[in-house]
Amino acid sequence: MSTVMSAGSSLSRPPIRVGLIGHGLSGAYFHGPLLEAAKSFRIVLVATARPESLRLRRDAPRGVGDPLSACSSDDVDLVVVASPNDTHYRLGRAALEAGKHVVIDKPFALSAAEADELIALARSRGLLLGAFQNRRLDGDFLALKRVLRDGELGEVLLFEEHGTNLAYEFASALGDVDEAFRQVLPGGVFAQTKEKLSYYNVSAGYNLLPGEVFFGSTRAKASAIYLIGGVGSTKFNTQRRQTINFGLGARLFLTDKAALQIDMRDHVFSLDILGKRQNTQNLEMTGGFTYFF
Repeated sequence: MSTVMSAGSSLSRPPIRVGLIGHGLSGAYFHGPLLEAAKSFRIVLVATARPESLRLRRDAPRGVGDPLSACSSDDVDLVVVASPNDTHYRLGRAALEAGKHVVIDKPFALSAAEADELIALARSRGLLLGAFQNRRLDGDFLALKRVLRDGELGEVLLFEEHGTNLAYEFASALGDVDEAFRQVLPGGVFAQTKEKLSYYNVSAGYNLLPGEVFFGSTRAKASAIYLIGGVGSTKFNTQRRQTINFGLGARLFLTDKAALQIDMRDHVFSLDILGKRQNTQNLEMTGGFTYFF
């Protein structure tokens, strides 16, 4: 995408008019915010089957239902293809044939032959064509690039990279029962002066909406909204019960190794305090700082 941006880098030129095809997760939360953060671009048209999602866009672009119309619209200079993978080649080719510069979300095409054909067509028309490779600016990619450039590694024979939206957690806590809770229950329920509640959980999470948070027009930090849930055990005085927990959280990466996070969870377990065993809902909100090493 950097190649296309250089075409509009002069401050004296009007912004590049963008037709964005696809407004799902990729178009709405990756391409859209990044294009709006760069003053060289203006989204004028969005092809989407969800016109209600256009409220996310700052420049109030018009919406169309037919993606091919975005490829040939007279007021579009650059077409960004963020539609399903099996449409990348067809829409990229249509945009190039209409004389538009094109950026295609990864995967660029479904075969090397399709990719070669798009590249040859762009060259024959004198148009800019690129694959969206935002991960090349991520910290791990830049760190590896620096290590290779500085010769810190020998000859690289095999490279493997693994990424996942899954996360795992083990949590444990111990606390006293709040005095306000004691007062709302009848006398004699608690036999001890102080009651202890402890629990442990093993949880797994899924990054539902990985994205970025923008600070002004030139700085952004990676972020994620995640779902989390798990099982464990809760002990309240002499009672120990199996517990399930589930909730929602958000994480903001300050650097490659440090992040702030906040989440809310419901711990569900049964207790027999008043002579009747019943499930209890126990909401917990936590905030924290995470350091990765």
